[in-house]
Amino acid sequence: MQAHNEAVLDGRAVAWPHLHGTHPVAFFAIQLAIFRAIAAKNWGERVRAALHPSVGEIDLDYRTANPSIRSMTVSAAHGVMRGVSRLLRGWPFGLVGPCGEARAWASWIVPEEPGVQTPFALRRVLDTYLRPGSSNAR
Repeated sequence: MQAHNEAVLDGRAVAWPHLHGTHPVAFFAIQLAIFRAIAAKNWGERVRAALHPSVGEIDLDYRTANPSIRSMTVSAAHGVMRGVSRLLRGWPFGLVGPCGEARAWASWIVPEEPGVQTPFALRRVLDTYLRPGSSNAR
């Protein structure tokens, strides 16, 4: 994933499987949303537990007393990015399966905040598969 991200930053097109042609800003916004979902305090623990069989333990360690994704240790951020890579593999079902198992609904993954735009590729998946009461949600 790091090599792919570096290539996109160097000006190459997004070539991630099933997300080909996604605008680079949208692709990185998707990664950030998933990163935040994995690192979230309460229900993020359920997402980390669902990821445990495939990526191992994801420990959230911080350099400061005020935990935020900006104050994560490098090893903690690396662990979360392993989870991001896993959830992006096999898009969209690589995300839907573990998040559905964790009962992480769309509004938890991307909170509906005024002025925050969610990339269409992510919003479509969340609305289709991870919206409570949708015919596809468990």
